[in-house]
Amino acid sequence: MINKVRLSKYFFLIVLLFLSGVLGYRSIEVGIDTINYMGIFLSRESCNCIGGLEPGFEFFIYPMALLGFSSEAIFTVISLFIFIITFLIIHKLVEYYFLDIKTRSFKIKLTVFFIFLFLPFYFQIHVNAIRQGMSLLILLLAFTYVLNKNYSASFWLALISIGFHYSAVLIVPFYLVFFHSKIEANKKFLISMFVFLCLVVVYATGFSEYIIKSFSFFTGLPIWSAVSQYAHESSYKAGVRYDFLAFTFLVIAPVAFFAIKKESFKDLSVFLFLSTFPFLLLGWGAYSNRYIFNTWIYAFIFLILLLVIRLPKLSKVPYFFGVLSVMIIFYKVYF
Repeated sequence: MINKVRLSKYFFLIVLLFLSGVLGYRSIEVGIDTINYMGIFLSRESCNCIGGLEPGFEFFIYPMALLGFSSEAIFTVISLFIFIITFLIIHKLVEYYFLDIKTRSFKIKLTVFFIFLFLPFYFQIHVNAIRQGMSLLILLLAFTYVLNKNYSASFWLALISIGFHYSAVLIVPFYLVFFHSKIEANKKFLISMFVFLCLVVVYATGFSEYIIKSFSFFTGLPIWSAVSQYAHESSYKAGVRYDFLAFTFLVIAPVAFFAIKKESFKDLSVFLFLSTFPFLLLGWGAYSNRYIFNTWIYAFIFLILLLVIRLPKLSKVPYFFGVLSVMIIFYKVYF
């Protein structure tokens, strides 16, 4: 008798390897930062050195450069790593929230994973926001260890996330305060929501820039100048982004409302609220979507999880979603 679960795993592995190759051997025109990363990979190979970027990412690519991997091969490994981390996150979330239906848990994991691949945001992790994407996924993986009360692994993964992209330092301190303390779940939920709503008002009224400017003046830290001068000559819209704020409300509200009814989802909401703090404090600068990108990725993973919880019949056809996601990514890369 054919083991259907084993066949599913072989199918999944083939899909991951295929998609990693498709993304790794893409044209340099796919992804604004692709050519920049190619230059980084070539420079590491030629100088046999480390430096210039976050240490975690440097140590990740250095062995491959040392072994003479081509830029395309390094991109392939990066995409495979991103896929594996993503599936590990989904695996741990499904194991935590679907304990009563272990018999079809792998199909649920496949369904959540393949639907998530549809998102344009996730595609950007592979071709543009590579270091930030790897960092935010590692931080989300750290959070899944909190759910299982493995605080040691969570702590070290949170630090590793900073090693892949320094922007994580804007979230990790809040993360450690809320998730590595003995504050009960309901209090964490209420406190984080209260702070979130206060910061929304501060940001929407344009007052957050004044706060950061005053903070920079009194502490001597060049935070305000770094944010205000970033790409200041570009035509990208700076100032308060009400469109980003409205979209963020739209994607985190369902998770927050669901958490009010279901205690186990309160931590998901707290995690989402914390992830918005960098944007609400610094999102008046140019390219402020880089501060809220984390939240959108996290929210959609949680939303898809909620969707499958509410519509369990979706997990009966995970292979349809798998084939469709492959077609979508292939189309984005080559057409």
